[in-house]
Amino acid sequence: PAQRIVNWYTRHGPIFAIDDGQAYALHWSAAEPGGFAFPFLAVNRAQSWMEFKSALSRLGGPALNFVYADISGNIGYQVAGRLPKRKNCAGDLPADGAKPDCEWDGSIPFDELPSSYNPPSGVLVTANNNPFPKDFPYKVNGNFATTHRVRQITSRLKGRDKWKAEEMVGVQIDAYSAFSHRLAQQTIAAFDAEKPNAPDLSAAVEVLRAWGGTMQKGQAAPMLATLIYEQLRQIVADRAAAGQSELYRFAASVQAIEQLLQERPKNWFPDYDALMMRALRGALEAGAKLQGSNVSRWDFGQYQPLRIQSPVGGNIPLVGRLFNLGPVAFSGSPTSVVQYTGRLGPSLRMTTDLSDLEHSFANLVTGESGQRFSTHYKDQWDAYLQGRTFAMPFSHVNAKDVLSVNPSQ
Repeated sequence: PAQRIVNWYTRHGPIFAIDDGQAYALHWSAAEPGGFAFPFLAVNRAQSWMEFKSALSRLGGPALNFVYADISGNIGYQVAGRLPKRKNCAGDLPADGAKPDCEWDGSIPFDELPSSYNPPSGVLVTANNNPFPKDFPYKVNGNFATTHRVRQITSRLKGRDKWKAEEMVGVQIDAYSAFSHRLAQQTIAAFDAEKPNAPDLSAAVEVLRAWGGTMQKGQAAPMLATLIYEQLRQIVADRAAAGQSELYRFAASVQAIEQLLQERPKNWFPDYDALMMRALRGALEAGAKLQGSNVSRWDFGQYQPLRIQSPVGGNIPLVGRLFNLGPVAFSGSPTSVVQYTGRLGPSLRMTTDLSDLEHSFANLVTGESGQRFSTHYKDQWDAYLQGRTFAMPFSHVNAKDVLSVNPSQ
């Protein structure tokens, strides 16, 4: 039977939650008149950087990062979308709707949004990191990723002068995590300083000593480093707000932990070596429950397996599992170029050679067909898991079948 749902709408947007009598409204620029304006047809038809920017200036929301390249060798980067100008707050926390402190005062002009065209370095990199400089004149907030991935990509690209298109997949599947590697080194240093008489801790530290920092499936050290971080995240969050550690799950928490261990303020913890040993012990206890007490036999890939469930076929009783893929071991972490969290992973790998479009490559996660019994349902799955890619021809296409679509008049 039909149900009637009543939703309150305020001048700050719809009420989406009520907690202890306090109502929370969501003010979203994309929900404003003209907010969902997507000029992507104009973007696709752009013949130059200026036409590209002109098209993006009409984007309503949500805000997005855009990269540009053309056959003349020009490259560009542009933030686009309607971003509100806030009066006296950053917009990172709920604000009192009865007060004017966080009211919007129009939108940030498009011409003042971060943009770059043909930088002297010859390289443009974006990886969900914060694109706004520290001296940006407007208050902008976002759940940005840390800079670990963008730094690693930049380092790889600057490592040589010339790249072949097919070589770029090596960058795309790079599983090195500078954060996790540094965390492992800090754990080792703390162990060497504390010198605990604990064979289990000693065995775990030796696993970390032999590790190069890649978050690869089949290895024990990445799992141990990840569990150490999880312990630190909980300890630090409980120190800030007792009993609320499970709520503190943000991309920025990695950066907060990194800064805390680098600066080591005494008003947070009196002994950071002891803190690291506490995190290591907690990691060993958590890992033992998952994969046994022998750390050297742990498998990072099994700790965070990749599962893909069909949203339709996967729910069919008895045969639903035939539509799903996995679980399989997978490499990567939130701070490696191949970003993977168990819930989030790369949905497409593509390299385009603008000097020769026929020399371009692409790889989907599963396949191009959503029909379970099609040969294209998962014909790219193995390549995706192994880090291989496919030629992406533009004109020299030998089609086995042709689908004709004749729209009715």
